[in-house]
Amino acid sequence: MILSNDTRIGRYSVNSFIKDGEVNETYRIADTGDNFRPLFMKLYVPDRFSSELKTPSGEVAEIELCRGLSHPYVISHVADGTYTAPDGKEYPYIITNYFSGRLLSEMLGYDKSPFSLDEIVSIYRQVIQGLSYLHEKGLVHNDITPRNIMYDPDTKSVQIIDMGHIARAKSNERHYLTADMEPLYRSPEGWRNSNDPAGDIFSASAVIFALLTGRAPWDFELPVIDDADERERKLKTAVHLARKKQLDFSRATMEVPAWLRDTIAGALNMKVAERLGADQILAALDGQKSPFDKPAAPKGDDENEAQKIEKPEHPGMMRQKSAEPEEKSHEMAEKAKVKRGNGFADVAGMDDLKDLLQKKVLFILKNKEKAERYRLTPPNGMLLYGPPGCGKTYFAEKFAEESGFNYKFIKASDLGSIYVHGAQGKIAELFNKARQQAPVIICFDEFDAMVPDRSSRSAENIAGEVNEFLSQLNNCAKDGIFVIGTTNQPERIDKAILRKGRLDISVYIPEPDANTRKLMFDLYLKDRPCDPIDTQRLADLTDKYVASDIAFIVNDAAMIAAFRDEPLTQSGLEDSIKSTRPSLTDAMLKDYAASRSKLENTSSAETRPRVGFMQYQ
Repeated sequence: MILSNDTRIGRYSVNSFIKDGEVNETYRIADTGDNFRPLFMKLYVPDRFSSELKTPSGEVAEIELCRGLSHPYVISHVADGTYTAPDGKEYPYIITNYFSGRLLSEMLGYDKSPFSLDEIVSIYRQVIQGLSYLHEKGLVHNDITPRNIMYDPDTKSVQIIDMGHIARAKSNERHYLTADMEPLYRSPEGWRNSNDPAGDIFSASAVIFALLTGRAPWDFELPVIDDADERERKLKTAVHLARKKQLDFSRATMEVPAWLRDTIAGALNMKVAERLGADQILAALDGQKSPFDKPAAPKGDDENEAQKIEKPEHPGMMRQKSAEPEEKSHEMAEKAKVKRGNGFADVAGMDDLKDLLQKKVLFILKNKEKAERYRLTPPNGMLLYGPPGCGKTYFAEKFAEESGFNYKFIKASDLGSIYVHGAQGKIAELFNKARQQAPVIICFDEFDAMVPDRSSRSAENIAGEVNEFLSQLNNCAKDGIFVIGTTNQPERIDKAILRKGRLDISVYIPEPDANTRKLMFDLYLKDRPCDPIDTQRLADLTDKYVASDIAFIVNDAAMIAAFRDEPLTQSGLEDSIKSTRPSLTDAMLKDYAASRSKLENTSSAETRPRVGFMQYQ
């Protein structure tokens, strides 16, 4: 290990060693100039690699080619340079953003997929968009596998990582090793080392097949080949023979719609000229239609021309799509769906709140005839407020699961419009659709951004939208609509929204207490390879840490353990705690106590038992 903890390299400080690679070492570091933001550093050891891993300019290929990369779904370049050790040796390094979550490889092999079909489609879309960004930069990843894609269950987003095999597209350059590439996900072009963007699309689609079935396409037991010189040739032959068989979806752990089977099969075509490109895949995912469906011929046009399936200019390239208002209209028109899950059984604590909602809301919603006989009117909705990361949105989802009703989750961006007051029409459209799908629960995330206090000068331009909300919320329970608003900043919400007949109930969701933090650690560590772990000690070390902090700590320690191919340890988890600052401060908690006092007419000195929630991944 070249660097020790607390080694300083300019503004960066080393937190911990992650793993020792064939040609480099990986560390977690902190940016001392940016509130100790966590980052990754790869430190290259010149003694371990030959000149063929460098570009003609003499730089390490990964450093030169990754410089300037920045995309939500691709690990992004932050800085690079050279570290000079005390003995005078120089080590090139690259620093990238720090990612959290779990490797997709950790989430395979279960009898039942941990993902829903919608989540898998979303992962597919994000990976293709991330790869398209690289391809537009003239680059190819070359090693897309489940171990090189991170998934964050909180944000439901991916990051493509490990750029150790990156190359310029369509070049004959090979500044990387091939011995560590996974044969079952390697594309036909990858075996030829042709650096073709189409190979990335093939490998990404193979990953999606694995998420659906629990195994790579054309999976078979790889032969053990001791001779390193023969390994590449013999594995290539074995994989090629296996891929002569028909693609088999029969082991899928869920019902895979025909359009998705067609899309994956088309993207796994062995002939690159006939393989689907990124733009065709995205069109299929967006429209949920087979890319091979033939459109009806427009009047006056030649029928054969209309039925042709458009071929991409390059099979690995994606045409840029702009975020037009039509896309947002599609979001708004999407049908609300019943939220499936364990409901309140997944929530630790909050017994008083759960009992209140069962008796005063769910009972009435579920017993419509009895409610009419006794002339009972349920509340229109509730506001869930409190510090960020404490589970407000999660509790709303569990409430929806408990109800068994249709559920719709709305972000502020879903209501956006390029037109002045255009969002008013979308708000009305949303509630009209909800009435047709009643009983329905609508959750508005970050509600303060949608209904800001109209007395504030910054809210003058959306007063019409706030008025529309007020109109739609009036006694909406009579139409079978229950509204939940979540916010970290309740003081910014227009006071009229919180009056009776609109959002009748205000509920403070506090930070988790020690017992709940222990339950969270127990939960997050479940089904992961672990040495004996004292979760009570971890809970005691994490006062003022919220649920999202604890999830990050466990994922961080698990990711480092996965890179090292060893179980999670007590020391590894405690190292992650030391490297992760709590989200809450005493000043923040004092501010929330004051907000609660105003909203619930309680003394700021009065305290409700600190409770929390459990979040399943």
